[in-house]
Amino acid sequence: MHRDIKPANILLDENMNAKLGDFGLIRVQNLVDSGHTNMTQDVHGTTMYMPGEAMTGVVSTKWDIYSFAVVLLELLFGQGASYTTEDKHPEKMIEAVFDEDIFEDLPLHLLDKSCDWNVQVAKDILELVERCGQKRSKRPEISGNDAAVMETLLRCQEAIQRLS
Repeated sequence: MHRDIKPANILLDENMNAKLGDFGLIRVQNLVDSGHTNMTQDVHGTTMYMPGEAMTGVVSTKWDIYSFAVVLLELLFGQGASYTTEDKHPEKMIEAVFDEDIFEDLPLHLLDKSCDWNVQVAKDILELVERCGQKRSKRPEISGNDAAVMETLLRCQEAIQRLS
């Protein structure tokens, strides 16, 4: 488990392939037992990318899945992981998106204007954000029997390659 997946820790090589960096908070776990949950008293990471269970000391690979959902949301909307409420309090962007039921109908005006988004790819990514941002028991695994995350990413990649 990486425990600090965020844009600053995703590096691109000369071929624009993503590589994960900054393994200072990593916790090693056997992939055969990726659904296993650990507990910790030391909560580390970047708050806006942490799932709710992180504050209770629960650590599992699903923490990284949640963080990945936040990164995807940032890509879609071209905004940070947080926003400031009317009363000047920082809130998690992903929680605001869940609160507003944005998943029912993707408002195209929210997409990052600096990107030429294919609407279907944007909807697929938002669907993935919805699945990966759920409470821990409903979040998919990145590996194993639940291949939905990788399948969606591959489908988006193929669509983008066809368009370019």
